[in-house]
Amino acid sequence: MSQSKPTLGDTISDRREPCKIRGCEGHWVWSGKAQLEAFSKGVKDPPGRMCPECFELYKTLEDRELKCSRPECENTWIWKRGSQLRRMRVLGRDDSPQGLCESCRGEQSQMNDKEVSCRVRECGGTWTWTAGQQLKAGALDKEIAPPQRMCDRCFGVFKKLKDREMSCSIKGCDGTWLYRRDRQLSDVLRGKDAPRPRMCERCYERFTDLADLEVPCRVDGCEKTWHWPRMAQLQAWADGGFEEAPHPPKRMCPDCSSLYNDLKEEMVPCRIRECPGTWPYHRGSQLNQIKGKGGKGGKPPQKLCTDCLDILESLEDKEVPCKNDGCERTWTWSKMAQLYAMSGSLKKDASPPLRMCDICSRFLKEHPVKKLVCPQCGDETTWPSQNQLKVFLGLWREPEVCATCKRKQAH
Repeated sequence: MSQSKPTLGDTISDRREPCKIRGCEGHWVWSGKAQLEAFSKGVKDPPGRMCPECFELYKTLEDRELKCSRPECENTWIWKRGSQLRRMRVLGRDDSPQGLCESCRGEQSQMNDKEVSCRVRECGGTWTWTAGQQLKAGALDKEIAPPQRMCDRCFGVFKKLKDREMSCSIKGCDGTWLYRRDRQLSDVLRGKDAPRPRMCERCYERFTDLADLEVPCRVDGCEKTWHWPRMAQLQAWADGGFEEAPHPPKRMCPDCSSLYNDLKEEMVPCRIRECPGTWPYHRGSQLNQIKGKGGKGGKPPQKLCTDCLDILESLEDKEVPCKNDGCERTWTWSKMAQLYAMSGSLKKDASPPLRMCDICSRFLKEHPVKKLVCPQCGDETTWPSQNQLKVFLGLWREPEVCATCKRKQAH
């Protein structure tokens, strides 16, 4: 049996051609035979055809009658099944689109497109509000405000952006806030490459609950206040880990702060006259002295220099016997009194002064000079406090008669 010879059509390879439905990525096969027939008729380009999937779906569709999209219009328009196919295959949607009836399309031809300002405040561009869009919004016989929309340039940038989580502006807070795409777009148009610092939701809620406070001045005797804003309160709260409400810091009022800045540190002579040393009179101490409740003005207090303080720390209070004979009690010779008693070199020991104990001193204050009346002659005799103390200590006895009567008795 003899084999048939190949025809010219068999020598032309089949070709895969794109589907005619715009946006569809499918293909259909243009056979070599069909190509040959087209070439013989002088046609070089392939015909517009659907891919098998689109064609199968197309056969199940029918034209549909839809209501006109203009709000006041009751007419209808025909939604062709080819448009339905593209909406379903390419856009993946099966809902009905908006469209105008033939009458409204005639009205549309009499309307003009409008240039509307971009909704982004920082942008000076515009977008086109077409006559069809205006008509669908109901702008046939009345003025309708255009929708808020971006221009093409802004929308192109907007599509590339994504919402971002940003750190809270309060130091020490690990919260975040959402940096939305529209805000990013505004910053891009302003020429900013970073957003303005902002609080997280937790910090903002605390911030709104706070109020500015007037806090008393830290300087003793000052009755004025300083202003503690709520932002500083929130930061103090964050510094403490948000565990409990913060306490106001110790701070000066504006007047005390100004006075403090005007003051200068001074070196003041030691309170021990024989000592050549000095001690630093700091500005804070000066301010407390000026504003203090003692009413001493700016006069420096009496203090010891460093050398005298070191000597004072090396000393101890001493118990010294009372100077009165017959008294076995003591009085306390304080460290400061010992320091005063030292010589100008502040290095030699000093002997304690002669002094009475507290009991003897109190006895003298409580027992003034009294008069004794002699029971024999009736004369009055003065009896000093010191003599009464000796009687109290058991050294003497209070006389029973005056000295004159006592001498008479002796003879």
